[in-house]
Amino acid sequence: MNKKEYIRAISKKVGVKKDDIKKIMECAYEVLCENVIKEPIKIFDGITIETVEKDACRRRNPQNGETVDVPAKRVPRVKFGVTFKKAVDYK
Repeated sequence: MNKKEYIRAISKKVGVKKDDIKKIMECAYEVLCENVIKEPIKIFDGITIETVEKDACRRRNPQNGETVDVPAKRVPRVKFGVTFKKAVDYK
């Protein structure tokens, strides 16, 4: 499901215009990006988005075998709770 299909599905389910849903989703994304650096954000029931600091390290380039220095960086992490995991379990 791509972004347009997702917006269309929400629009049908809620009964709100697609343009309004798109604006809400874009605003939610902006708020998420602005605040996830400060603290973990729990969205829905069982999905948590947070950032994690990765230390600088050395890695090997598999194409030529050279050692490459990888700088420290902040990366996103998404954790799925039990509720979400049970919802997608097809067994």
